[in-house]
Amino acid sequence: MDNWNIRSWSEVLKIVNGKNQKEVQEQDGEYPIYGSGGIMAYANDYLCDANTTVIGRKGTINSPIYVETKFWNVDTAFGISPGKELEPKFLYYFCLSYDFTRHNKSTTLPSLAKRDLLKVKMPVPSDLETQKGIVLKLDTFFDNINNAIKLLEKNISHSQALMGSILDETFSNGEIPLKKACTIGPKKSEVRNLNSNLEVSFLPMRDLNEHQIDFDVKEEKPLGEVYKGYTYFAEEDVILAKVTPCFENGKASVAKNLVNGIGFGSSEYHILRPNEGVLSEWIYFALLSEQFRVTGKENMTGSGGLKRVPRRFVENWKIPLPKLEIQQKEINRLKEVQEYTSNLEHEYDNEIRNLEALKKSLLDKAFKGEL
Repeated sequence: MDNWNIRSWSEVLKIVNGKNQKEVQEQDGEYPIYGSGGIMAYANDYLCDANTTVIGRKGTINSPIYVETKFWNVDTAFGISPGKELEPKFLYYFCLSYDFTRHNKSTTLPSLAKRDLLKVKMPVPSDLETQKGIVLKLDTFFDNINNAIKLLEKNISHSQALMGSILDETFSNGEIPLKKACTIGPKKSEVRNLNSNLEVSFLPMRDLNEHQIDFDVKEEKPLGEVYKGYTYFAEEDVILAKVTPCFENGKASVAKNLVNGIGFGSSEYHILRPNEGVLSEWIYFALLSEQFRVTGKENMTGSGGLKRVPRRFVENWKIPLPKLEIQQKEINRLKEVQEYTSNLEHEYDNEIRNLEALKKSLLDKAFKGEL
């Protein structure tokens, strides 16, 4: 790194403050409007030149975006514009390598201050050709890695589609009559008279798995602490997340291995208790079917970002109800498929994580002059 120098950002670039887009936003605008998460709309004017990097001022502060066109940035995003001594994409790759959270000024919503960013120091080769050479190598490596990640993500989608097709085949059997399979919301009176110090399982929404029939009991609380304000369930009840986006993501499970046979959890759960002649796992897998997910989403109520599947929809829900021995046979098959696809997805996720780690390693080498 003989021809490299450590330069502060105040020396080699300018930071463009974002502005409210209200006056320039236009449906057919020529210039994209960027926030920290990407394009939000379009505008008839711009603040930043092409080949500028966007980083978040508030919210998402550690996910730089490289923009090849002129654009408008909103007031929660900075435009990091290189000076003549910097190759634009060299600056972008440095931003990818840099941990901006070290400058976070908030304990709630992450935020950055311009004065702190101008003090950031970065290693810079003294000639642009060296910078361009590094960019060319990183572009090649990152293109190959990103293509591999896209392929793995496609494989994950295919494995999920496999499970979905088998579920739809199972629960779209027109020869079996549709019936109500459960009642909704067991009454808390079942446990009202128990000792308030009795330990019970506690299941927050974060611990309810997506597309996994089981969940791990990670928390225990005294009954008296959770009786008010939380949802009650017992062994073999089926737990369903009713709120977006958890509902669409398939957060549901069968309650088993509960402490003292009792569980409490989020008020955003529907609890489905199987009717006589219905197995809990049969209801669980029916909840994962596309037909239930699509119609459930269509019937959601509420406004804004949080919508919910209403109780009346679940109460009136009907599914095919074959004999118990047939239910059990199909459940065994569905469990095998779920385990198979889950293992595949886990392997693919690990490979994606390894590829993301490889990106970080390459960036580290690049800015140590070792690439």
